[in-house]
Amino acid sequence: MSFSRKQERDERAGRTERPLAHMARDLGLRLFTPHQYARLLDNGRRSAERLASGQKKIDYHPVAKLVDPISNAVWLVTEIDPEQRYRAAGLIDLGSGSPDVGEIDLRSLIPAEKSGELAVRPDPAFKSAGRLSSYLQTAQAIGRVIA
Repeated sequence: MSFSRKQERDERAGRTERPLAHMARDLGLRLFTPHQYARLLDNGRRSAERLASGQKKIDYHPVAKLVDPISNAVWLVTEIDPEQRYRAAGLIDLGSGSPDVGEIDLRSLIPAEKSGELAVRPDPAFKSAGRLSSYLQTAQAIGRVIA
């Protein structure tokens, strides 16, 4: 059953809560284009397969750049966990001068209020110029992400 048909059925029955998997998918599509989202999920699947077989993680090119214009925080996102789609990975710069690679909880980037306006925004002009490790090396040398 498609999400929209299930959502309609649930709404008619008075159930408006959506399953976490659908909410996570919605989060991704609010932050990324459909093409970026598909690439991020594909990267996540490949990473999970490699880790399960004992291989080293791939040094991906960042797929998307998210920015918070208020705090100047920057996230260069390389993959999304296909099982828990609210979990992403990439280079995180919260503006503290210590950028590092880590896990990103996409739920924390979406405001809880009903206004629907995102503080964190995708950078539509971002084009990856290298692998994540090169962005990390530069960011750690100067204390912030340049992308």
